[in-house]
Amino acid sequence: MTSEEFMGLVYSPHIGLYFCVLLVVVCLYCLVLKKIIHSIIDPSLFAALNLAFAAAVPIFLYYAGFCPNKHIIYFATSQMILVGVFLLVTRKINYNQLLMHNVNHEYDKNRFFFNICLVIYLFTTLYSWLINGIPIFNENRFEINTDNSSGILGLLGRFSDACRLFCTLYIFYLYFHGRKKYSLILMLLLVGISMMSGSKGFIISFVRAYFFYSVFYAGKMPKVKKKYILPIAAMPFCVILLAGYANGGLSSVLYFGYRLLANGDTYWNAYPYSVIDNIKVGMPVLNITSIFWGPFRHIFGFDVDKSLFETVGALLFEYNYRVYPDGGAPNSQLSIVSYAFYKWGGLLMTAIMALIGSRLYCMGYKRAPQNIYVCCKRALLVMMGLAVFGDIYLFFNGLFNYLLFVGLYKSSNVLYPLIYSEKK
Repeated sequence: MTSEEFMGLVYSPHIGLYFCVLLVVVCLYCLVLKKIIHSIIDPSLFAALNLAFAAAVPIFLYYAGFCPNKHIIYFATSQMILVGVFLLVTRKINYNQLLMHNVNHEYDKNRFFFNICLVIYLFTTLYSWLINGIPIFNENRFEINTDNSSGILGLLGRFSDACRLFCTLYIFYLYFHGRKKYSLILMLLLVGISMMSGSKGFIISFVRAYFFYSVFYAGKMPKVKKKYILPIAAMPFCVILLAGYANGGLSSVLYFGYRLLANGDTYWNAYPYSVIDNIKVGMPVLNITSIFWGPFRHIFGFDVDKSLFETVGALLFEYNYRVYPDGGAPNSQLSIVSYAFYKWGGLLMTAIMALIGSRLYCMGYKRAPQNIYVCCKRALLVMMGLAVFGDIYLFFNGLFNYLLFVGLYKSSNVLYPLIYSEKK
């Protein structure tokens, strides 16, 4: 089923059914996952909502008569395993003791590392815009010039998200330690660049960073004043409408509605007419981890079969549209990927990925020193853990970014005494 067919199915004549299902599913997932949700800006809440919005689609399809019994049974079973294992492993986290008594700020090293991260983030972003244009004004914000973005610069671009996270955390540190004007200028710069990326959830990255700063550096759960909730919630909607306006011929309102439904796009591509049963993936382990090991082929000059980089979401899109996506593909949810790889044996894969994700989540919430770099490391671990609730390929993207981020920090520690030795 294509996106156009699904949109028509939702808005006419089943719009009431869809929103009833959505309301029930969102309430159910938030209720079940409430033990890991501690604030209205907790990334766990966003992960739960994304999971719920996606889960509403196959349930709606089932009641609308477009999801066979075997697929809804597999979906429900895999979701229970995913959520159950995650909650079982994370049940012993002590959210009240997250900081060690010993303080290890490392102000000078963190300031030096901030400058490196800021330069890398700005350079990779501006280079991408120079080659591909500003994403929010492109027909497809995922469009890239692969000939010019591969190689070493493409490798650097892979951990720009981690650099941005560290920069955002450090800017919050500056703001709360007396450098408000300077920090506000830097924050406006990052917000402006992020908005131009065209992502409907760009503001969430800043809200998420504030949460991590509050919990992992300040040592307290953040409380958000009610007057800030509406503006924060409205900003993604503005980006969606602007992106829809930029896409000539597509109504902004319809584009807005589609983006709300898009969390579950992989399900309407997979379940109607049992399309998922026709998807064949060779070497599943290499396929799902390709986003992790793929960039190294540029360094070592490996010639790798391109089929290893075809995500399950992209294959579903290709089957429905008879053309391979040249930009963004449907989200590859774990319930879909595990079935495509191993059919009913995919339930074991679901349990394993849930176990790994929950362990990384626990590592992020383990007590650690009060340090911005450590705060960023913990944040990356938590986001990796929560990635099992979304596009599972992005879990390995997060792992790649984490290791590169740590490697970059270690390298900066080697450079720091060499550069500042004369001053000392």
